[in-house]
Amino acid sequence: MLSGSPLIKNRRTTGFLPLDKLQPKLQAYIDSHKEWKANVSGQCQSWLLQGLHPRAMTRDWNGA
Repeated sequence: MLSGSPLIKNRRTTGFLPLDKLQPKLQAYIDSHKEWKANVSGQCQSWLLQGLHPRAMTRDWNGA
């Protein structure tokens, strides 16, 4: 539901975490931790098998 107030235009800077480029290192890290519980390791392996993608990290920018 809209409040009826006028829209405020803000500038935004969006950064991306390049998970796709980090995937080989993440795979090696996860593989090196055999002590992790099976459900934790399995979930991580599932994400890696699907292929990681860059993750947006958006922050409001107030000009200060």
